Amino acid sequence: MRARCTVFFRSRVVILATAVAVAAVAAARPHRASANTCTSTGTGSWNTVATWSGCGGTVPQAGDDVVIAAAHTVTVDVSTNALASLSVDGTLTIGNNSTARTVTVTGDLTIASGATVQVLTTSNNNHELSLGGNLSNAGTFSGEPDADSEIRITFSNTSVNQTVSGAGTTTFGRVNVAKGSQSLKVVCTANVTVSGEANDFDLGDGTDAGTWEQSAGTLTKAASTVQITNDGGLIVSGSGSFTLSDDNLDVDGILTVNTSGTFAMGDGASSLNATTNAVVTLTAGAVDIFGRFNATAGSTTTITGATIRIDPQATNNLGAGDVVNFAGGANVTMSGGSITIVDPKAANGDNEVQIVSGGGSKSFSGGTIYLGDGTSTTAGSTDAFRVNAGVPIFNLTIRNQGGGTNRFVDLVMNDLDLNGSLVIESGGTLQQNSRDINVAGDWTNSGTFTRTATFDVTFDGTGTQTIAGSSTTGFADWFIVAGATVVVPAANQPTAETNVSNQGTLIQTRTVNAASVAFLDVRNAADSASTYRAVVVDTTGSGDNLGSTTVTVRGNTVSCTTTGAGSPDARRCYSIAPSSEGDAVVTLNAFNAGGPFDERNTIADANLRVYQYTGPSTWTNISSGAGSAGGAFSFNSGDTASGEPIPISGEGIHFLLAATGASPTAVTLAGLSATAGAGRAPLAALGLVVLALTTVGLRRAAGPGAARRHG
Repeated sequence: MRARCTVFFRSRVVILATAVAVAAVAAARPHRASANTCTSTGTGSWNTVATWSGCGGTVPQAGDDVVIAAAHTVTVDVSTNALASLSVDGTLTIGNNSTARTVTVTGDLTIASGATVQVLTTSNNNHELSLGGNLSNAGTFSGEPDADSEIRITFSNTSVNQTVSGAGTTTFGRVNVAKGSQSLKVVCTANVTVSGEANDFDLGDGTDAGTWEQSAGTLTKAASTVQITNDGGLIVSGSGSFTLSDDNLDVDGILTVNTSGTFAMGDGASSLNATTNAVVTLTAGAVDIFGRFNATAGSTTTITGATIRIDPQATNNLGAGDVVNFAGGANVTMSGGSITIVDPKAANGDNEVQIVSGGGSKSFSGGTIYLGDGTSTTAGSTDAFRVNAGVPIFNLTIRNQGGGTNRFVDLVMNDLDLNGSLVIESGGTLQQNSRDINVAGDWTNSGTFTRTATFDVTFDGTGTQTIAGSSTTGFADWFIVAGATVVVPAANQPTAETNVSNQGTLIQTRTVNAASVAFLDVRNAADSASTYRAVVVDTTGSGDNLGSTTVTVRGNTVSCTTTGAGSPDARRCYSIAPSSEGDAVVTLNAFNAGGPFDERNTIADANLRVYQYTGPSTWTNISSGAGSAGGAFSFNSGDTASGEPIPISGEGIHFLLAATGASPTAVTLAGLSATAGAGRAPLAALGLVVLALTTVGLRRAAGPGAARRHG
């Protein structure tokens, strides 16, 4: 019985002693029912308990909110726990010696005006800041005071976008965008500078997948190549700007510029390289590339509105490589905006524009490529500007080169095909260099165009095209395709050395006041022969002033009416529209068998007659007599034996040539706005013959169908 009691008593003593020990340990630990707000008490080290108040008697723990109070300097001498937030009103120094430290914040980092987050130059190591929330800086973030000491910041939230904002000074040693997905972004509205060390602003690459978007302020990357891999992205939007000093930008992911700000990179010898997986979208903003723009196979480039300037001569000169190189396998779309190549290369052997056809899709439906910027006179190599466009491009403008040496433009390797217009400014020179040129828009020449014998310039647009400029353009062979309409100036009318092949429509307006005026009389440069003649309107006999008169000629047309290929009319149609009434002798010209094509439509010379459109459903034969084969044909008006003038309606007067007795279908000048066709007349020796000569009274009547005589 005593033994049993003794055992029982000892058991109670052991249990009681254990309970007392547990209670003592619990009393010695801080009570953490919830996270604390730890506030600095003064200047000190992070890992010193006395530095903090509100921490429950210890240093900041995981989940705590931390405040560095004004006028306090706290030095991080250990890697921190994962803080809920960090607010700096004083100074936070990361690193106390050469040992690397890591500060982890799962929430926001806020730096007040006058406050500082820094690393000391004596640290000589790379420290880490892992941030899961937003960074707001109204003070100073000094992440790289020298090349040996830096703070590397990682944006680590893989669920939502993060932001960088504030009017403070922000310098990062290195930026890692570790969002886990290209679709998640760090959106920055602050001015930020990133170190010039290698790999300090690379975007993408596995765990660092994500996109940096600069929507306001300027992101400045000091010299070193920036790499954007296939799961990374850089977007410059809103009013944001981006500057990369003195190095390359290699893009295999996303690059988007859609800003009212600027995008600038390179030093003249640098490259914007769009590689296999790159998606480059240039929508708005000033894009300055000092060096070259190189798009390789598989890449996709879309230009819709940005103002792009590329200069291979800046602080340094570009070495080997074309200035604009769109490889055959690259996908390129340009629907707006502009590309200006400021200077030609300083070295021979490459092209300023190299656009290669191939497996990649290419579409140029808008925008302009400028050669020269109208200001720079920096000398080029003896190659000057070289253009090799293996696909149709849109507008091309040769700027005023200011008298600079070797700044002319040469076409090389491929013909030049423009879906838009060609402009040669005063002081600019385009050398054809044995290449054909096709233009679907306007031709404006106020500079110098140097033709090459036997090579063509073809107008092939579907709308009205205009020839303009203060210089006279000299073509070798000039073609107007079916469906094209070209307005030819009275002043500085082009010349043509060999052939003018008009299968479309030519329009010219001149003043006819008591004079004989030739319309569309195209001659060679020496003015010794005509290569194309259309209409002569002569009012010297009547003394009448017709004023501004427009002549329209459609050449080598299938039909001047609409009766089809079997139509009995010859294949040239005429319209004369004076602004005032009067009498004139009108001479109509067309090609015979000696021209680039025979517009007589198999009609024997002796059977040709002149028909005038005199009203609804009426073409009237105004001819009498016949001419000899291959010669000139004289016709009376046909109205009366005495040859009195024929009254016309208010819409002007229309003529065609047809066989005697053909009675053409009554339709006015079919094809003046016809559907575009393809093809071009074969080259041939050009012979001109006056096929019809008629004395016709041109009178502006009161309205359509109105008729009156005068003698």
